[in-house]
Amino acid sequence: DVNLRRLAQHLPVKLDSNASHFKTSVLLQSHFSRRPLTADLRSDQRDILCEALRLLQAMVDVISSSGWLRPALAAMELSQMIVQARWASDDGLLQVPHFTKDIVARLHEFHQNRSRDEEDEDDEDEEFGVVDLMDLEDDERDKLLQLTPSQMSDVASFCNAYPNVEFSFEVIDADAVTAGDVVGGMVRLE
Repeated sequence: DVNLRRLAQHLPVKLDSNASHFKTSVLLQSHFSRRPLTADLRSDQRDILCEALRLLQAMVDVISSSGWLRPALAAMELSQMIVQARWASDDGLLQVPHFTKDIVARLHEFHQNRSRDEEDEDDEDEEFGVVDLMDLEDDERDKLLQLTPSQMSDVASFCNAYPNVEFSFEVIDADAVTAGDVVGGMVRLE
């Protein structure tokens, strides 16, 4: 209990330590914040994460079948936070093994400078992501990441398993569509 209270002081969402959900909330927040835990707390956290994922999947099914978009999206976002061990507000690159906020900042600075140098307006609006990381030259990547060979191997394994889904869409008979019409569309996934 003392460890939990001490840990809770360093987490973003403050709670009443007498609340029935205090331990669960602290362990979930610790997971999202990637805080180190004692062996006992780590074991409890593992149990909570497994149960939370099962419950969230059931919630998404029930909520979606009721047609409630916002609650369904919130439950899916929480599920994603559990799987990725990060807050929804965190940069997506923090899910890459060994990445810190410093590494992510270097990557974004590099991306902004490169976009300015190339004067590519489309690139400036886009965030630097995992796919962009794979497109870097080896020497650029080594200089930006500053990781050990073992850590780079973990990053490479992650990137190679990362899905790269591209899609395009087209409205069928777009020229004939007027306000209030039911329209058809064609979606292509690659």
